[in-house]
Amino acid sequence: MWEVISCCQNDICTPILSPRSGNNSQPSLTFNASTISEDPMEEVGLPFMERGDSHFRHERWGDAIECYDIALRMKRAALGSGHMSVAETLMVKGHAYAKMGRYLDAIEFYENSKTVFAEHEDEDSCSKVQDILLCIASQFGLAGNYSGALSAYEKSLLLLKNEQEDYCLSTAFILNSMGINYYKMDDMNGAMRSYVQALQVQRCYLGDEHPDTAATLHNIGIVHFKTGDYDEAFNCYSWAIRIIREGMEKDPPYDKINPEDNITYAAMLSSIGVIHSKRKKHVVALRCFHQALEIQKSIFGEEHSEITKCYNNIGNAHFETSEFEEALKYYKLSADIQNHLKLKGSEGMTQTSLNIARVYAQQEKYLESIKMYKEVLKQQKADLGENHDAIGKTLKSMSIIYNKLGNLDNAVEADVESTHILMNENISNEWFGMFVNTSASKNEKDDIDTTRQKTFEFDDFPSILYEFQTPF
Repeated sequence: MWEVISCCQNDICTPILSPRSGNNSQPSLTFNASTISEDPMEEVGLPFMERGDSHFRHERWGDAIECYDIALRMKRAALGSGHMSVAETLMVKGHAYAKMGRYLDAIEFYENSKTVFAEHEDEDSCSKVQDILLCIASQFGLAGNYSGALSAYEKSLLLLKNEQEDYCLSTAFILNSMGINYYKMDDMNGAMRSYVQALQVQRCYLGDEHPDTAATLHNIGIVHFKTGDYDEAFNCYSWAIRIIREGMEKDPPYDKINPEDNITYAAMLSSIGVIHSKRKKHVVALRCFHQALEIQKSIFGEEHSEITKCYNNIGNAHFETSEFEEALKYYKLSADIQNHLKLKGSEGMTQTSLNIARVYAQQEKYLESIKMYKEVLKQQKADLGENHDAIGKTLKSMSIIYNKLGNLDNAVEADVESTHILMNENISNEWFGMFVNTSASKNEKDDIDTTRQKTFEFDDFPSILYEFQTPF
């Protein structure tokens, strides 16, 4: 267990990280390495650095990397591999790889940069090491290596110093980021511990009415939701949304206040809507989702990954009330945006395809349903391997659809394969025996299908988690 860093007798950690408290709320990283130094030797490769920075600003990551690479070779030849300017160049090259989504390459260059900075013992170098550790942690998290991310965050925590002006806010940022990774590892105890520590420090340092405090409350609510404690989740969401709403009422309308507060408010509205859906209050839930959608469109425009989540939530609410045409409408809106943004193959796209498959099944459009399930299964196997629980659940659904189509061979094959994955042989064999028994009544078979779907159906409402990565 990592050592807790005390601040105002408390510690911190939060999932929705709001930049409201200023630049200090998130440790900033420099990517412009072309600052002219008093030492003319440090201007080696400067034209290539400036050209690389220009490419970086225009999101031409590959061109930026080429320029940085030329500058890096020049600096190593003229200044030696241990020079600070070399470390800066390694770092910005890591930033470019990170922007390209090449997480492992980014980590390699960050590690090399950190090694050089660590050889220098001045205060600026120590600060750079801490910032690079945050970059490494972020890339590990994006690559799905959550334990690697946590390790880097812990090392960064140890480098924080009490005398730093932004000590509390930096600690909050790191612990919040750790909470996100614990959450993704399904370690709800670790996530809750981090978020509660964050809340204690933020209440002490920022007060009870600060947006960052509200964000932490929201994240605590997410953990309660995940563990099935919907009442506690609702209380946390309600408290958080009151803080944000009261702040917004002091400076309406939406487009006149801090955009980050809008994002947070939209996330909280969605979370409240999810709780209402769980409580079967679908009209209220839809009102929350549509209000969140309106805010998100005002911030992001018509096409953004966050908009797709809101469309899915609206679709889920209509699905729960058996309004399948409306559900399908919103699922397809989500899928259209994801396709346009080239998000095909992402977790969100897989979930949307799964939702569409379920609607088709409910509408008895079994051929369309099985086609969507096949796409889902292919993507899940590519992302998760051959033996993940999610694949077993998808195969169970497919076995039922194949049964509806009268394709018993494929139904049996899918059920056997899913049973092997889920290790749920007793239930599966019982169902299989009735499903192949031609003397079983239609009602019996329908009852079996209903029971099976309840057993393996995905959570209709994926948790909404907004993550603000360390800025470059």
